[in-house]
Order: sequence, then structure tokens, then C-alpha cells
Amino acid sequence: MVYVKRKVITMKTKDITKLSGLSKDTIRFYEKLGLVKPNRESYSREYADADLERLEQIKHLKSLDFTLSEIKLLVDIDEKYQSIDEIHSMTHDDYQEIIQLLDNKVNYLEEKSKMIEAGLARLKVMQEKIKSINN
Repeated sequence: MVYVKRKVITMKTKDITKLSGLSKDTIRFYEKLGLVKPNRESYSREYADADLERLEQIKHLKSLDFTLSEIKLLVDIDEKYQSIDEIHSMTHDDYQEIIQLLDNKVNYLEEKSKMIEAGLARLKVMQEKIKSINN
């Protein structure tokens, strides 16, 4: 197996705000919650490319209606169990908590998807009616 050492890119706050599309206050709030953990040199912060990836992950999960506390749970589990061996040694409580969260979200998103499909179908019918009037 070949391992390639990846160069870590570091960014200042202004850079990560531009790249992530998030405000400085939002990123600092996420830092306060422990969702991102930049290196701190005195008063300045240096963010790694992994922090940018985490911010993108947070944005994606929020778009799926995950709360910040649910995202924090996922982040904590991800950090706690990083390797396959560690995942296999997951505690029963951690396993139950994560499975419950994921089951609930899958059910929620499936229901939301059905509602979106039904709404989309109604809009398409309305769209066709309006287009037929204009022709």
C-alpha cells in the first residue's frame, strides 16, 4: 500500500469565509460549538483544508434539516471513531444514538421527498394550464 503525504493548506479567517461562503461570525460560532477546530496562534486562527471540508459538510447537513446539535453528534462520532477498527469497537450507546438519529432523518427526508414530489406535480399541472391559456 502506498501512502501519499498530503500537504495541508492553511487559510486565514478571511480566506475561509470567501471559500465557504459563510460569515466570520458563523464560522466562529461553529468553532465555539466544537464543529471546527482551527489552529490558534495568539489572536489569529489558521484553518486547514479539513476545516473547509467540515464547513461544507455542515452546510450540506443543514440543507437536509439537521440541527447543529445533530451535526455535533455526527462530528463527535466521526472524530471518536476514525478507523474501521474503532468503528467496530463503538459503544452500544454511541451505536444506538447514531442509528436512531440516522433512522429518524431517513424517515423525515423520505416524507419530505414525497411532499415535494406531490407539490411539484401540482405545480406542473398549474404551469401547463397557464401555458395553454396563453397559446
